[in-house]
Amino acid sequence: MFKKIKTTLACCSALMMLCAVPLNVNAAEEVKINDAASVAVGDTFTYSMYIADASKDVMGMQAYVFYDTDYLEIDTDSINFDNLNGVIYNGNLDGYMTFNFSDISNYASFSSRTQLVSMNFKVKKSGNTNVTYFIKEMYDSDMNTLTAYTITYDIKSDGETVVSEKTPIVEEAEKYINTYQGNFINYIDGKGNDNTDEKTDHKAVIGEKTTMMPQNNQGNTQYVDVQKSGSGASVTTIVIVCGLLLIGGAIGGVMYFRHKENTKNGLNTDSDNIDNDMT
Repeated sequence: MFKKIKTTLACCSALMMLCAVPLNVNAAEEVKINDAASVAVGDTFTYSMYIADASKDVMGMQAYVFYDTDYLEIDTDSINFDNLNGVIYNGNLDGYMTFNFSDISNYASFSSRTQLVSMNFKVKKSGNTNVTYFIKEMYDSDMNTLTAYTITYDIKSDGETVVSEKTPIVEEAEKYINTYQGNFINYIDGKGNDNTDEKTDHKAVIGEKTTMMPQNNQGNTQYVDVQKSGSGASVTTIVIVCGLLLIGGAIGGVMYFRHKENTKNGLNTDSDNIDNDMT
């Protein structure tokens, strides 16, 4: 009797183990995105960024969305900017996409929650990965950086929203933030200084700037990275050109007056003989 019970229990245990194996395999074939959503390998999900509570309409912006190519493959044809005009973007970069827009006649309004950009990703393998962002510039019609806004994101998979109105993750890799840091400050909570709840300790991810100069055409003092933008090289070029023009003008003036003097005195003014006439 006891032998039969032991045999039955052993068989039940074996069946339970066999049933558990497929479940574990299925669980391993998913990727977790931003510790917020799980999507099966081979499936596609939509990542959408939104902005709300903007204090002013946006005239221009430059931003980046980063992802790990080991886990995700972007569908460049799916990149969408329904609410923006004059957008230029590149989705064929290695591990990130970038976009910028500037429209002096049709500003983008983000006073209420409005989609900024959306894109589809295909899951390549299981594990944990993040989709992150970094904004270089976001300014109003006076060329002032916005100080009130709320940035969030959604994720849709299989036609269902699996993540809604969650704060996106700011990219922290130095190779990116030190290259793309601009006037805009990327706060961890996705909010501006004027509407954050973290007034005393508003944490942010900030890249380094090595060379700074003020933009005098702005109401508030702001700065641009002249080394990154190439303005420093342009300034140097302008100085050199101006110097050459001044020297050329001086030489031309001397030659002109020398020519008049020679003509007045009846001297030969042929170019081959000018040096001899001046000695």
